[in-house]
Amino acid sequence: MPTYILHGGAALRRCESNTQFYQHIARKMQAGQTLLLVYFAADREDWARKLAHDSRNLLAQLDMKIEVAEVETFESQLKSADVVYIRDGYTDKLFKTFEAFDPKLLMQDKVYVASSAGANLLCKGCYSAPAQKVMQGLGVLPLNVLIHANKDEYSKAKEKLVKLSNQDTPFLALEETKFITLEF
Repeated sequence: MPTYILHGGAALRRCESNTQFYQHIARKMQAGQTLLLVYFAADREDWARKLAHDSRNLLAQLDMKIEVAEVETFESQLKSADVVYIRDGYTDKLFKTFEAFDPKLLMQDKVYVASSAGANLLCKGCYSAPAQKVMQGLGVLPLNVLIHANKDEYSKAKEKLVKLSNQDTPFLALEETKFITLEF
């Protein structure tokens, strides 16, 4: 059964809840496993900074192999990964990249960690602040999600997503630096 850890954003911020987030990821892994870091939502020049941050926070927790995903080899990298971490950035950029992939790839029996735009990708409905609109995610998780839910500028988006939600597609508000674990 896949496990999904959704994070509300600001994963780079130094705070106790983000420390707990990275510790939680490490507890889901065993020594020697492979963590695939997916930075497709970010500009390429930001990848090194995110890799340094993620490596520092995760390698200190556990002896693991870290690999950075590349679009051209993503499917084969995904097959060999034990844990997949889809990071933050631009939701529309991430969605465009994932148009080339079957959503079922993200439903395998693995641990999937998704922060900010990554959480948007996995859920059915979401809000993209840069695009200023409600968008359709891959629908891997039957949720409408609002990341950065504690930010005032997201209040109108919350109203829209709540209206779109129902018993089959509930609404989930994720505040920055907070996370939730779901198993489907």
